[in-house]
Amino acid sequence: MLAVLLVAVAGGCSISAQPRRTSSAPTSQHTPTSSVSTTTSEAAPTPSPTVSMRWPNARPDERPPHYPDAALRHSLDGAVAFAGYFVKMLDWGYAANEPNLLIPLVYESCKACTRYRAALGRVVINGQRLVGGRLTVRSASVDRHRYRMKADVVIDVSVDEEPVVVETRLEAPRTVAPRLRSHHSLIFLDWQSPVWRVMEIVER
Repeated sequence: MLAVLLVAVAGGCSISAQPRRTSSAPTSQHTPTSSVSTTTSEAAPTPSPTVSMRWPNARPDERPPHYPDAALRHSLDGAVAFAGYFVKMLDWGYAANEPNLLIPLVYESCKACTRYRAALGRVVINGQRLVGGRLTVRSASVDRHRYRMKADVVIDVSVDEEPVVVETRLEAPRTVAPRLRSHHSLIFLDWQSPVWRVMEIVER
């Protein structure tokens, strides 16, 4: 996604969360029985400079996303719902300039998640502000290919992402990552009752 897919920013340089895609091999440890294919889309207004500094990159009247009840289900529709929420939390990390929001949702072994947190964290530590980079989900559906990584479910997510801009007090804003359209990523999910966890994110 995220170039999630996901584009993170570190010291003025863009970092794509792009763990190497695994090749075809053994299937997942668990195969849910239901099936679902979901497509969503959201408006992506231009970030406003008038919003509170509590959430410096949020849109007017925007609030953090809520965890959907559907994401608590051990099923394919539950996995899709969780993946959609996860992308919204990646997006909200950009909105709030907060790198640690993903911690409850991912495994420590998720390399793409670690890079996202480290890069956004450096922006904050350097006294900068990330503007733009907001994500809009185009679609989310179950990927039924087989991979070496033994996930319970793999979700293919397509997103649009606004250009990523870094602002500092003493310098002009710098665009550090371009606009992305229909960018696909694979989210590898594991079910640990009663919740899903992200194992890894791989650019498709």
